[in-house]
Amino acid sequence: MVKYLKIVVILFILSSFSYADSGCGEKGSEFNVILNNEKTCVLLIKETDHYSIEVTIDQQRKLYKNLVDLSTFDEISYTDTNVQHGLVKISFIYPINSYSISFDKDGIVGVYKEYRLPFRDEFSYLELSAQDNILPLHSDRVYGNAFNIFDDKIFKLECKSTCTAQINVDRSYLRKKPNENKSKVYVVKNDVVELLKYENGWLYVSYKSSNGKIYQGWIKIDDII
Repeated sequence: MVKYLKIVVILFILSSFSYADSGCGEKGSEFNVILNNEKTCVLLIKETDHYSIEVTIDQQRKLYKNLVDLSTFDEISYTDTNVQHGLVKISFIYPINSYSISFDKDGIVGVYKEYRLPFRDEFSYLELSAQDNILPLHSDRVYGNAFNIFDDKIFKLECKSTCTAQINVDRSYLRKKPNENKSKVYVVKNDVVELLKYENGWLYVSYKSSNGKIYQGWIKIDDII
């Protein structure tokens, strides 16, 4: 037992020494080192009820407060980090969706939410963006309580071309407004709808029936997942 404790203490000291020497973050914080190389350091720092992210690119360090809510963090399957052309992209992967946030040395470049959608025998992806809600946020070194990347309200639908998805439930009711009671109009499983707008877990869709009539309304995003 004594030997085991000695080993743990030695490993902890070596870990702290290596971290301090790298200049990646500050001593005393409860953190996870997501990425640490010669030019880039990314830390996930645990606060009282959230995680903050500290990003250092080419010796320029920025601290982004309250980006990751602890209440949903335990549901994450894994975290992925990608560095390309001066951009650092951190992705938090959940079973049915993922959240990504991209940084350059000046600040946040983009925040995205992506759903993996079943479509026939393959999978397609629905990407939501939070661009209008988080940019520009480049002026301050510490961003404060700017936003939480898991807050669904900051995202909107952005399609470079037409977005379509296949209904994945037996009946999906087209409502005049989100959260409104069921209407008499509905689409059924395997119907393909055009996605026009996204709002806090709801999609405004358009469906063209076999006789050419067009129906539009709000459906739950769960109906296409």
